[in-house]
This record gives sequence, C-alpha cells and structure tokens, in this order.
Amino acid sequence: MTDHLQHIKPGDSIPAATINKLIDGAKIALGSRKSGGGAMPGVDVSNTVIRTRVKTDKPLPRYAVVSIDAALIDPDKNRSAFLQAPAIRAGRPNADTANFAILQRPASPNQIVPACVSGVSIVELTVESEEHQFAVPNDSYTMTSAESGGAKILWKQDEPGDDGKIWALVLFPAGGSGTAAAASPSRIRLVQRKELFPACEYKSLQDVHGCTLEYSDDNVEWNSVKEFNIVGGRVQVNHTSDDEEPHKYSPFQKICNIFACHLALAMLKCFYGWIRCLFYI
Repeated sequence: MTDHLQHIKPGDSIPAATINKLIDGAKIALGSRKSGGGAMPGVDVSNTVIRTRVKTDKPLPRYAVVSIDAALIDPDKNRSAFLQAPAIRAGRPNADTANFAILQRPASPNQIVPACVSGVSIVELTVESEEHQFAVPNDSYTMTSAESGGAKILWKQDEPGDDGKIWALVLFPAGGSGTAAAASPSRIRLVQRKELFPACEYKSLQDVHGCTLEYSDDNVEWNSVKEFNIVGGRVQVNHTSDDEEPHKYSPFQKICNIFACHLALAMLKCFYGWIRCLFYI
C-alpha cells in the first residue's frame, strides 16, 4: 500500500492523495476538539461527547443510560493522562441518579465508548403518563417519563413496542426543570385562623392579619413557611378555599359592622363633649 504521507524535497509536486490525507486529519482534529477526545466516527459532535468506561457485567446496547460515577483517570495518580481529555467511569443508574450519560456506541464490560453527557440524544423510554414532559433514568439502563427530571422529552413514538418501551428524543440537562432543578412550580396559600378572625374577604396582603403562609409541591401536602420576604410591588395570589363558600361578609355581619361603626362614633362624640364640659367648668 502506498504511503502518501512521506516527506518531500524542495521542488517536488504534492500528490492529491497527500493533500486529501491532510484535510482528513484536519477534520479529525476539529471533531476531537468538539467532542473532548479522539475522533468518533458516526457520533454527533454538536453534543458534548466524552469517552466513557462502563463498569458492568453484561454488554450494553447503543443509547443505554448510565450513571456518571467518577473521572476515569485519577489526577493524583496520572496527572498528564488526566489533562489530555475528559473521560468518565460510569455504572448502573437508578431513579435518583442526577448525573447521567447516554452511550453512543454499544459497550462490552469495561470497554471505553463515546457517551453523550449533554445535548440531544436518542433513548429508550417507558411512558408512565402521556402528560409527562420529562424523563429520569432507571435501573434497566433506559429512562422513565416523569413530572420532572433531568431530561426534557422533545419527541416520542406514539405506540410502544412489544417490551412496552418507545424511542424518544431527549434534551439534557433539562435546565430549570430537571431536578429539583426542574421541578413543577410550588404553590402557596394563606391560611386564616377562623377562631381568631371570622369569615371575611381579603383585598390585599395589607389586610391580612393572623394568617399562616403555606406552600405545597403537589397541592396535597402543605407545609408552613418559617421565614419569608415579600419583594417588589403588590402581587395577587388566587387560591381556592377548602370551604364550600368563599370567605365573605354575610348581610348580618355587614349590618353589625355598620352598627358598630356608628356606635363607636357616637361614643367618641360623647367623650369629646364630656371633655369640653370638664374644661369649661
């Protein structure tokens, strides 16, 4: 086989095959720079792809989901090798795995293969609910749909296969939604102490006294807020009362309030008149 990468002398012509080899080498170098390692033919280098050694006792298929356990090379033991390119050691994930990767090649036990640690990837998905928009890893090296999680489901098949799984496209990390990160927004409510304040209607936070601020992530279990700050302008929070009827003044309460106001005004006038008489006498 002819070696096209031989040294040339001044005045020699450069064969086209040699130039093509140089161009191929430049492409490989660019691919290595994007993927954080050597050339990985067939792997989308627009994602963050790094070399991964999977600690498993069985072969894993392409697009298997693995947990990121540690760096593949310990810098204390081999600093020069650690600094060459990022590489990780991976294992079996579970539902609580926060940092995970998706293999871009089939992997035999302890084999080093490229894995996507961020970006868009194909994955096998088990759908728990059609309303779920996120996915989390599971211990079968695939993903399960969830209300929140580290991966955002971009697209999925309509009908599952014989194993109950479907193919999907996921974006990870989800960003803002994933972990906890990525979680559904919490709900807040003001709880009125009825033994202190009878049924009434609040118009702003300035009208609220003797209430407890509570929050909930699922609208079922509510927890009291110990410390909180209200920043900015007036914010209106709508919350449906647990009672069948909302807290409003009844006609009888309105009449009593009006009577109490007039009585207080009459007493004030009497007191004012008594003071004047006292000083004039």
